[in-house]
Amino acid sequence: MYVNEEIIDNEKLSDIINKTKENVKYMKGMKLPNNIVAIPDIDKVIEDADLLVFVVPHQYLETTLSEILKNKNLKSTAKAISLMKGIKICDYKPMLLSNIIENMLNIECSVLSGSNIASELSTESFSEATIGFENLETAEIWRELFDRNYFKINCIQDKSGVEMCGALKNVVALGVGFSEAFKKSYNTKSAIIRIGLEEMKKFAKLFFPNVLDETFLDSCGVADVIATCLGGRNVKCATEFAFRNGQDSWDKIESELLNGQKLQVFLRKKKKKLKYDIYKNVISVK
Repeated sequence: MYVNEEIIDNEKLSDIINKTKENVKYMKGMKLPNNIVAIPDIDKVIEDADLLVFVVPHQYLETTLSEILKNKNLKSTAKAISLMKGIKICDYKPMLLSNIIENMLNIECSVLSGSNIASELSTESFSEATIGFENLETAEIWRELFDRNYFKINCIQDKSGVEMCGALKNVVALGVGFSEAFKKSYNTKSAIIRIGLEEMKKFAKLFFPNVLDETFLDSCGVADVIATCLGGRNVKCATEFAFRNGQDSWDKIESELLNGQKLQVFLRKKKKKLKYDIYKNVISVK
């Protein structure tokens, strides 16, 4: 496992992980399997690797890919899967992170997304996830790798839809968080979730017309929205932001969790007469 080296209490993070089997900075209290070895040298990580799992913060993806390309250790037959939730904006349009991986590394990249809160997965609490794929044979390889009796995988031939669900659901969660701060009813929160899910589908189809309706009923869609709205950090952040009456900077929350201004910009630039009541109201909060 590649680890961007940091010093924690005068000790290398990679050494701490290998010794304690715990990422004390980013996943405190969650034990990693014994077969995970933290390595700060990305060349050693990818050398002879057949399968690559990308879980880096999406804003560092291209930097990481550039590092991989430097020493040419990557197998041409390697396959990748992205667990990242986010999108890049290019010419006012969303660009899939999986496509960035494919374009830069020239390898096939699938997508895994779902109602997967990390703390619950670490305790093997029953969960599901969706793999979005283009090649069924490759999807079956990933299913065999990830599927467990406590973690069930469903494969859908809709990579774009699966990835867009993961990128957009946080907007809905923020709306629920704001409603929580103002002590709105469960009826109101349920309406936000339902309308938000419809807007997710509408938005995804605006830029990726071949997205499947069924994708939004899978774990990556409605289930992930519900999980995020019940226990995700976005709801907690939005609730706290509203409690503090905006005294803390919302720009930081937008850039790290929402990218709201960018969503707003390319909705406007497309000049589509589509209603996004939840999205527009969430994005307007400052």
